[in-house]
Amino acid sequence: MQEILLELNPLAQNYVQSTTPPRMKKMAASGKLPLPPQQMVFLLYILAQEEDQSIAQQAAQSFRELPDGAFNTLLKDPQCKAPILDFIAQNCYDSAQKIHDVLLHTNTTDNTVAWLAQFIEGENLGLIVQNQQRQQRNPAIVVCLLRNPALSQDQRSRVIEFAIRENIPTGLSKEELRPYVAEGLLEELTQTSAEEVLAEAQKEPEEEEIPEELIEETAEELAAANNPLAKYSRVEEEETPEEEEKRLTIEQQVATWSVSQKIKGAMKGNKQLRTMLVRDSNRLVCTAVLKNPRVTESEIISLSKSRSVSDDVIRDITRNREWMKVYTVKVNLAANPKCPRAVALRLLNHLRANDLRSLVSNKNVPGEISRAAKKLASSRKR
Repeated sequence: MQEILLELNPLAQNYVQSTTPPRMKKMAASGKLPLPPQQMVFLLYILAQEEDQSIAQQAAQSFRELPDGAFNTLLKDPQCKAPILDFIAQNCYDSAQKIHDVLLHTNTTDNTVAWLAQFIEGENLGLIVQNQQRQQRNPAIVVCLLRNPALSQDQRSRVIEFAIRENIPTGLSKEELRPYVAEGLLEELTQTSAEEVLAEAQKEPEEEEIPEELIEETAEELAAANNPLAKYSRVEEEETPEEEEKRLTIEQQVATWSVSQKIKGAMKGNKQLRTMLVRDSNRLVCTAVLKNPRVTESEIISLSKSRSVSDDVIRDITRNREWMKVYTVKVNLAANPKCPRAVALRLLNHLRANDLRSLVSNKNVPGEISRAAKKLASSRKR
């Protein structure tokens, strides 16, 4: 769910925080907020996971009542997340068009398809029957298809014959399989109950846990975080060969992680991991670092000056009121070409005269900002 939470715009995020009052969540769950359709889909999905069942049920009901147009763009988006597709399947199964789009989406999981295979009809049922690649990958789809009363005799024969040919468990007894199998082959078939197949399909793949050494801060990092003068007194030291080797090993390890692991690492990791992941090319990963409760002021100061981090990281820094109270952050952002122009221009009014002059003489500052700084500095002299 974390990946979807990060997709919400600032307005929608106000309604899903742990500190958001229940009455505000209930209002949002009614589906009447002035949000773009895709944002409304994300918001209602998240609220439907609330522990408060009155909020969760209202959100699910509002989700089901959304007009078809709210889903059109989302279901055509190749980046649409699997949990959203699954939620659409479970709540909009009576909409043939939505289910058609869900079944054709590459991010739809086999378990979602298996769930639908139990009861859908018509053309969409035919899509599942035809998709033998999914059946081979997840036997639960075969089991669920064979339980569907809408399955025609021809479709049933096709599914069973393919399953037997590819040695895919069907969950059927030998007696039930007899009409579809040559007599001599029947005894060779391995029987697996439907319950065993479905139980196996429900097992979630285990993701490697984030190593403790990448979560725990080092003694030096803790000391720096607890010392308000650390950011002024610390001198950058060159990496020792041992430190460089350790860093490269960690980078190789992180490179093998899934997006969800990286997001988890970004939100829980120590400074070394945060520094690495804030430069990740995936927007969800790099911005998740800013949600890590252990991010320090000195890290934000450094990021606000950086031209190598994503525009999204800079934009998220500008949206945080606490960080924007730090004068050095304001100076850095005003000079950073990645900062949104409107924000940078607004920040000029908060800068001291000497910092305005620095902006004017800085060749790396966008021309519009430099000219505005010069004009403001001149007006203050009068």
